[in-house]
Amino acid sequence: MSAVTRQGEVAPCRSPRPALAWAETFGLTAALLLLGHWLRPQDPYFVQADFSWILLGPLLAGLRYGFAHAVNSTLFILGAMLLEAEYGRALPPGVAGFALGLFAVALVAGEFRDQWYRRLDRLQAATDYCRERMDELSRAYQVLKLSHDGLEKRVAASTTNLRDCILSIRRQLLQTPTSDRALLGLAPLILRQFAAYGALQVASLHRVGDDRRVEVEPLATFGQGAYIEPDDPLLREALERGQAASLKADYARDQASLIGRLLLVVPIVDFQGRIWAVVAVQQMPFRAFSRENLRLLAVLGGHVGDLLTRRLEGVTIALSEAQDFVYELERCLADTRLHGLEASLVALRLADAALAPDLQSLIMGSHRGLDRPLVLDHRSGQPLILVLMPLTDDGGVMGYLHRLERMVKEQFGRDGLEAAGIQVRHWRLAPTDRRPALLRRLFDEVEVAVPPDLEALL
Repeated sequence: MSAVTRQGEVAPCRSPRPALAWAETFGLTAALLLLGHWLRPQDPYFVQADFSWILLGPLLAGLRYGFAHAVNSTLFILGAMLLEAEYGRALPPGVAGFALGLFAVALVAGEFRDQWYRRLDRLQAATDYCRERMDELSRAYQVLKLSHDGLEKRVAASTTNLRDCILSIRRQLLQTPTSDRALLGLAPLILRQFAAYGALQVASLHRVGDDRRVEVEPLATFGQGAYIEPDDPLLREALERGQAASLKADYARDQASLIGRLLLVVPIVDFQGRIWAVVAVQQMPFRAFSRENLRLLAVLGGHVGDLLTRRLEGVTIALSEAQDFVYELERCLADTRLHGLEASLVALRLADAALAPDLQSLIMGSHRGLDRPLVLDHRSGQPLILVLMPLTDDGGVMGYLHRLERMVKEQFGRDGLEAAGIQVRHWRLAPTDRRPALLRRLFDEVEVAVPPDLEALL
């Protein structure tokens, strides 16, 4: 039968060697015959006894080695009986029934053993196949695990999450002190961020004038041998379209006409279409030259352009919260239209006057880094908070509402937003939306008066 190995695996079922099996079969049968002649000389085959112990020979041989050994054990007993009859011992009465009984025991025991071993053989074959597949799977898993560990290290070393990229660049650009010509002071920082998140190897940052002419002298360089030619076809394409241009993009014109020294040109352009500078990429790894990575760089160029507009022209200082909200909305609409990025708007009306101040503080302090909240007055006098959520789809909105619901329950003991008097509506921005029409429709649906500082923007 089967045995358990030291490693916990079941060893395959193997029968003894044929010579040993036949020796045991005939040896056991002969031993029973000799024992019968010694204990019962007058009836050595136990034919007239209460139980014929000679049956143990075919029975054990059949259970141990199968049908053939059981039958041969029976023939050995009957042959010994006939041989003794030839030399004068009379056959006992009922010998015919005794012989049939021996054969019946041999057939049943042998067939049972053979049937059981056939089943074990099938199970053993299935086990061997599963073990072989498990070994293959284990080897593949180890290879995949090593590859995944290496990928995790590379991802940890250069985070490519779009939200993290934008937050990091916004934080550093807004906190870095600048001189009068602020772009000169921010240029190295901007280029380093592009190189870190886009895996650039050789790149340069160049100022673009109001007439969209590029200054050949770079404001900052990354890597060795970074320079551009003013008439590079890819550079002209990026300036004409006001969008990132690469050899991998699908333009209407022939790709051969765009081949030059540059692989990628990313304009730093704000939501109004003003191009502050361009990032010209001469070298980057082949694995980084993917559509996702190129889109990441293009989106970063737009957000950096907005930050430069606010930083260099003092727009943020002069803007009210409502105007700042509108400009953030303009950037989300541009990202949705140009890059297919998701963005959502959530309206939270605080209908419970007693809880409204505390709920407003909770909501204003719980939004994510890129989210932009705006507090408005509902026509009924109740506060209404409009939250702009860039890079957020319907699933992200549901996650935000569930998190807000959990905080409301923990702090106010209200089971759900409705129980706390919070009425929720949300919209997903579409590529066809335009700022004036969207704002008018939005303010009409949430029933708020248009803030005076937004009248000129509608």
